[in-house]
Amino acid sequence: MKANEQRILKVLCSAIAAAFVASAFLVVVPSKTHTQELEERKPLEYRLEEPDVKIGRREQQEIKCLKEALWHEARGEGDDGLKAVLTVIVNRRNHPDYPATFCRVIRQPKQFSYLTEGKRLEPAPAKDEKKVLAKIEQLSYDAVLGNFKRTLPAAVLWYHNSKVKPGWARAKVQVKSIGQHKFYAKKSTKDKEV
Repeated sequence: MKANEQRILKVLCSAIAAAFVASAFLVVVPSKTHTQELEERKPLEYRLEEPDVKIGRREQQEIKCLKEALWHEARGEGDDGLKAVLTVIVNRRNHPDYPATFCRVIRQPKQFSYLTEGKRLEPAPAKDEKKVLAKIEQLSYDAVLGNFKRTLPAAVLWYHNSKVKPGWARAKVQVKSIGQHKFYAKKSTKDKEV
């Protein structure tokens, strides 16, 4: 009987081990939210698309930095002006001479005038500016997720308001003028493609 008990014990241990291993591969599916259930009941043409990307704390901070920079630097410049200013920030973030994050690019000393003027950082839109803020938020989100398409060449790393004449501009070549801003690259740069 002892041999029989040992066999039963081995079979039970094997079954428990197999159940344990199998349970490690089970995927727990979260229940749907109330909003998701309502969306599924809508006809297909009225369903909202929800992004699959989860935004972490770092990405949220990057979006916030971009949002405030675009708000203060280009909110009155229309879509083309917003995209051009964002392109300069993206170009700098991608360039080896500048920091590797949007926030660090924006926070570099003496780079963006709104930071030296002591303005409130968080956008405070008037009623007629809410659409502009929504556009800025979308552009910021797209940039952080890598979905933003540059509108100027990668070599365009500088811009200024046309009301000022900074000394550094003499050493650069003006690539484009959009709204109240002039955009520049190094004089020796041959990169003219977007």
